Amino acid sequence: YQRGIDNKAAALGLTIENKLAAGTTSLDAINRILTDSEARPTLSIQNSSYLNLAILNYNNADDLLSQATSVVAAYKSNNNFLDSSYTSTQAALSKVSDALSYAYNALTNSIASSTFTQTKLDAYKTSIDSQISIISSSISALQTAKQALEDAKLQYETSVLAAEQNITQTRASYDSAVRTARNSVATARINRDQQLASAQARVDS
Repeated sequence: YQRGIDNKAAALGLTIENKLAAGTTSLDAINRILTDSEARPTLSIQNSSYLNLAILNYNNADDLLSQATSVVAAYKSNNNFLDSSYTSTQAALSKVSDALSYAYNALTNSIASSTFTQTKLDAYKTSIDSQISIISSSISALQTAKQALEDAKLQYETSVLAAEQNITQTRASYDSAVRTARNSVATARINRDQQLASAQARVDS
């Protein structure tokens, strides 16, 4: 059981590292749009709030990814950081997901221009839509890996509890057998003493 736990923990650690990298790729995709000087004049021009929210969530996601990267680096030298690596990575990817959603809305509210062609706008939409799917899958994969580890731990705890209960039952059966044996010995002694007393009485008479 312990080996199963260790294997699931290692799998979760690897998943965390892989999905953290996916988050960085998604932010790169957003950054290409936000720093595109040709797109900027008409980017989210129909509703500028989406652009503002995209920038805000991009910056927050970038900070959370940096924090998660530091925690994961600590995990590589100390397995005790596995849970915090999972938590920080999930938080970072959740914020990346928000940034992607706002970036897509910003693109939806953009207008093509002589410098920001419809082809380029559509390409950006396709890119962000793809990243949304990837991050959604990454978050699910993390949750699945975490649940697998928790299930392995529960299985171990259940087996330990069953073993302890079996030991307790065996001990109770042993104690009962000892008491029965002692009672039998005591009864046999009483019967023997009674028989001896009876025989002695007949001799005396």
